[in-house]
Amino acid sequence: MKINKIRSKIADELELPDHVVTDNFDIRIQGNKRVIIENHIGVLIYENDLVHIKTKIQNVIIKGDKLKIGEITDFYIVVNGAIKEIQIKE
Repeated sequence: MKINKIRSKIADELELPDHVVTDNFDIRIQGNKRVIIENHIGVLIYENDLVHIKTKIQNVIIKGDKLKIGEITDFYIVVNGAIKEIQIKE
């Protein structure tokens, strides 16, 4: 964790997004229809009403209806559907 704090300060000084130099992830929510998670390391559960995404530090759990992965790359995942709840867990 101490290394992440140092990296975070460096990112601030260089005016870079924090997740570029640390193990942190970035999450963007677009209404209740789309979630974009950057800096992930994989999908643990993929169901119609639940998507569980692993990041280096925490896991992101998305609950809703008709959830679908719209796009997935080594760097980010886009989840579309009727999003009802987002949880972040250790």
